This record gives sequence, structure tokens and C-alpha cells, in this order.
Amino acid sequence: MTDDSVAKAYEQTPLLAFSWGTCLQLQILRETAAEIRSLIVAGVKPDGPWDGNSLSRAQGHFWLWVLGAYEVLRTMAQASSCFTPELHARITVEKRHFNQIRIPFAKQERAGAKKGDATSTWREVFSLGYKPDGDIIFSVGGTEFCAKDLMERFELFIKSIKRQEVLQSHEQFFQIQGASAAQQHAAADVHASAASPLRQGRG
Repeated sequence: MTDDSVAKAYEQTPLLAFSWGTCLQLQILRETAAEIRSLIVAGVKPDGPWDGNSLSRAQGHFWLWVLGAYEVLRTMAQASSCFTPELHARITVEKRHFNQIRIPFAKQERAGAKKGDATSTWREVFSLGYKPDGDIIFSVGGTEFCAKDLMERFELFIKSIKRQEVLQSHEQFFQIQGASAAQQHAAADVHASAASPLRQGRG
């Protein structure tokens, strides 16, 4: 690829500058979202019996999609220096929003639940119903979530990211973190050596 074509690719897909792996995960999430919509449309039949197998598969796929989408947001949120402060703040908002449904899906408990809270949330992992336009409805702690809305919200957020908002790659973030940690360990070793009784006795 030429320099111009590479620059164009990064402009069209800004998160390439953050992580190629993240972009691959996003493509899989898009394909999964499309399959979820197709399964619901195939399963909900206004003029005939519903296809329970298709609807069950749609719900199972959405469970996996939620976990995957949250992990993408979590990875981005942790790498704060890779993004502008404004974008990182938006990432954090999205991560918190998705966490409301991610926690029941992953742990069968509500976000923010205290240790020992006996409130059962297993029913919230299952949908309240389906819509013919390709949507699944969930209720978490009295708040309604719709699969189609969540998938569209996630996609719109990803598409809103601009190239200039991505400051460095995920790999660079870890290199800097690693160098910083190594410096801190070295400084701690020097301090411990200077403070040791054997060292002081020699003085």
C-alpha cells in the first residue's frame, strides 16, 4: 500500500491507529448484529407461528454481542492516553451505559450490587419480548433496554470517532506503561538499598 492509501484507510477507519485487533473485533460485532436482526425477522412471523429456534439463537447471539461490545469499550477506556480527553470521556459514558446490561448478562447480578445482595436477576437475562423490526426487549432493574437500540448506539458511537481524536496506538500505550513501571521499580530498588541496615552500617 502507498502512503496515500494508508493515510486514507486510517482516515476512513480511525481506530486502525489505535488497534488493528480492535477493528477486527468491531467487524465481528457488526456481522453478529446483522445476524441477530435476521434471526428475529425470520423468527417473528405476523401471519404464522413464531420460530422459537431462531429467536433463541438471536437472544444467545445478543448475549455474546453485549459482552464483546463492552470489552471493546473497556479496552479503549483503559488506554486513556490513546485518545483526546473529550473522546475518552465519551468512551467512559458508553462503557457505563453498556455496563448496566453487561453485568446481568455476565454475572446475573445488577451493576453496583453490594456483596451479599440476594436479589436474583436471572430473569433479566431473558427477554420480555420481540419486535418484527428486529428488536429484543429486556428489563434491567426497571429500565428497558432494546437490542436494536443498543446495537445502533454502539455503531453510531464508533462511527463518530475521528482520526485526530486517536493520539497513539494501544501498543504504544503499553510500551509507555511498561517503561514507567520499570523506572518506578528501579527507583524503589535504589531507595530500598539506600535505606537497608547493611548499607547504613557501612557509612
